[in-house]
Amino acid sequence: MESLQWITSVSGLIAAVAIIVMVRAGWLRVTPSLGIQEKILIIVVVFFSPLLAPVLIYYGLRSQRPDIAKFANQVSFLTVLPSAIFYLAL
Repeated sequence: MESLQWITSVSGLIAAVAIIVMVRAGWLRVTPSLGIQEKILIIVVVFFSPLLAPVLIYYGLRSQRPDIAKFANQVSFLTVLPSAIFYLAL
């Protein structure tokens, strides 16, 4: 079961880096407000890696997209407890 925890954590980190690259390259739609797809993507990534993914997203996008950075930071506070329960259940 430990290997599953490592896989989900590393996958979350890889996805966080992918979000940063997609936003900086302009592949994710850039609108003044966050769309539902962007919010779901960030919630899923932060759920699977609740400690490092939001940090990467926040510091990687805080100058270009502060709305995404702030949302990732807020979601991280909300997902720490459910993520801990999820990992303890594995």
